[in-house]
Amino acid sequence: MVIITVYDHHNRNDELWVVFYVFPLNKIFHLWDMLLLGGSSFPLCIGVAILTQLKALLLKADFNECILLFSELPEIDIERCVRDSIDIFASTPRSCTYREHASDLTNYQINNDLDMNPFPLADLKFERCPRISANDVVELNDLKAPTASLKTSKLLLIDIRTPDEYMKAALPASVNIPYENAFDDQNRITDNRLQHLLDQHRSLVKVVIGNKNYKQIVDFTNNL
Repeated sequence: MVIITVYDHHNRNDELWVVFYVFPLNKIFHLWDMLLLGGSSFPLCIGVAILTQLKALLLKADFNECILLFSELPEIDIERCVRDSIDIFASTPRSCTYREHASDLTNYQINNDLDMNPFPLADLKFERCPRISANDVVELNDLKAPTASLKTSKLLLIDIRTPDEYMKAALPASVNIPYENAFDDQNRITDNRLQHLLDQHRSLVKVVIGNKNYKQIVDFTNNL
């Protein structure tokens, strides 16, 4: 059984709908071994793999039709679901699926300030994008190497601090796009450099770097 939570953006009460997707027994066998071997975040990867398969149908449907779509049990290619979920699990940085009370948290050792730390659920509810630890950023972009550059980066690092803060200290291959000039009052991009970067590096994962002003970081990522 897979539980998928559907959020109605048009509902003033921010209502959540929980949909139960039940796999036939002959299909669940394919997933069972992976569920046992994967970490606590692997079920989330299965849900993403299912939604990816149904993407074309879901994009054409309104909210109520989406609910009916799941209740009618659309056909799922289970072997593709397993492959996709493994790929998603393997390519997702560990810190992006970090949960404070996960059963396998003991395998995630917090060694220093660059690792992921617990954060309040109330903060998480306002975030549309996952957080990533500084250690994962350093590892994925190979920032310890002396030749780190945007051309060899796996991530697009967008530093939203002021130019003065950026000049004092910044990660290699990061690009400074000050928060104050990035968007207008309607959350539309006004910084031409930002739009050019997004267009030029569509395949890269975007990582927003900021200071202790938590609200600016969340607003910037949500607007992207």
